[in-house]
Amino acid sequence: MNKLGFLASNDATIEKSTPVNKLLVPVEYTHSCAIGQTGCGKTTSYIYPNLNERIKNQHAILLFDYKGKEHAALKAIAKRNYRLNDVVEIGVPWGVKINLIKYMNEAEIRELTISIMGLSEKDPYWSATGSNIIVALWKVIKGYRSILEAAEAIDLKKHFEDALTSFEYPLDLTFRSFSEITRTQEKLTNFATKLPKLITKFTQIVDNELKIAFNENNKEDVLKEFEELTINLMNFIKTAENDTKALSIFEEVQKATNSSTTIQTIILSMSTTFGTISELDAFNEDSTDLIEALNNYKIVVINTKELHEGLLSSFVNSLFNELSKRIVQPKIAPVSIFIDEAQRVMNKSTDIHIDVLREAKVDIFLAFQNIQLMIEALGENKFSALLQNLTNRYLFKNILKFKDFETDKLKSFEYYNEENKEKYKAEALFLTKEELFHAQREYFILHDAYEILNIQEHSQKGILLFNSHLFNQKQIQIQYEDGFIEIVKIKDVHLEKKALSYMHRVYKSFIKEEKTDEIDQFLHNGLTMEETYNALRIIKKQSRANKIKEYYESKISS
Repeated sequence: MNKLGFLASNDATIEKSTPVNKLLVPVEYTHSCAIGQTGCGKTTSYIYPNLNERIKNQHAILLFDYKGKEHAALKAIAKRNYRLNDVVEIGVPWGVKINLIKYMNEAEIRELTISIMGLSEKDPYWSATGSNIIVALWKVIKGYRSILEAAEAIDLKKHFEDALTSFEYPLDLTFRSFSEITRTQEKLTNFATKLPKLITKFTQIVDNELKIAFNENNKEDVLKEFEELTINLMNFIKTAENDTKALSIFEEVQKATNSSTTIQTIILSMSTTFGTISELDAFNEDSTDLIEALNNYKIVVINTKELHEGLLSSFVNSLFNELSKRIVQPKIAPVSIFIDEAQRVMNKSTDIHIDVLREAKVDIFLAFQNIQLMIEALGENKFSALLQNLTNRYLFKNILKFKDFETDKLKSFEYYNEENKEKYKAEALFLTKEELFHAQREYFILHDAYEILNIQEHSQKGILLFNSHLFNQKQIQIQYEDGFIEIVKIKDVHLEKKALSYMHRVYKSFIKEEKTDEIDQFLHNGLTMEETYNALRIIKKQSRANKIKEYYESKISS
């Protein structure tokens, strides 16, 4: 059987003195890392065995799939341990959707804006203005989102949603909302100038509903019922007064005859940046709470291939921040987090809160090729601090030597345990192609992936391969067990329903307009409207055929 992973070295090439072991990290939440070049065996002898062990021990799992391929191994390992139904996939069309911005704080939003807009300390005006504008938008949307949530609890949410819609404000706090607001200068100006009117409208709604409630209920009951809503309204007004000065620039633009080139450039930069993120449906909807999924012992894999590295780093920051809050909870699910190519997921703004995560029963597994890549990503001081907090460090083959270890002389699957300075050969966990294929197909069936994409029955014998470029063209790859890959067209079920509905409307109007003696006769004979329409269609078709026949007969005779 074919195997995925690295071929084991010939035993004769391994020193007899090198002991063989399973590289399993003890469950002490003290975190670990594996450092080694591509092909050294990190994935099959460090990530897979520990993934298998933690899944077997009922841990919640979070795997960052930067290459877009490791989801298959995760499903196969989960299937081995009878937990395939616990797998939750994010970042693919058949997966669940999350809101990337959900747990981000002000500092993370600011850092992210500077990072993904390409702003830097060398351009202080651009850096300050761009990040201040986005932070102001974030605060405003976050402010009225809190009002919506409080209003929902007392069945008043629709009043506020209608007000937001009438002022052309987005209802949700997502990157897609940022994209909508920053798409043009006109939209940004609209957002800024209509904010006072929105506050007035919100206040009117609360005033009216309070009067109705006071008229129908006990005063103390009303005060208690409306307390959270009014507090959130006061906070929103305070935010609008004190934290939105960056938006005043667009009020000035509205009054001026010409806007500056700098402002137009900033708007273009923002619309381009957030426009790209907004196209990723999987990361702009709040259908699944990631923290809740982990607290419920789910095995989560996130396809991060399409995410900007700055965005990914900010998301990881906010996620770890939220997980660290679990220390106050009496009973929590143990969480194991696996990050391969860690230098692509972390940067200088990353703050992992290693010590707090231990108390929150979160264990981190990092893998990267060499320390230089991590130093470039994090900075020397931050990487040094991170490394010291990773209790278990395993050094695989690497041409860049690690301190006093001759890692350049190691063979595949050989590694040094830095703690005891001993050399070992790790026992790899291999997954066959058949195992990978059947685990994925079973997963797709369990989660209705074929139905979601409206894949034809004959193609459901294969597995789905996600390619964003093809998917944007309404196509997807299907791979069969023999390795053959075909590209099939995806039918949009929603569009099909709309088209069918449209045709039904045309049909009804046709029946009303076409009141001929023939129709009356058909209806008189007990046919339904639809049967009558089909009968007429056949008659007209036959009539056309007769005319064509007559035409050619006349041609032949002449």
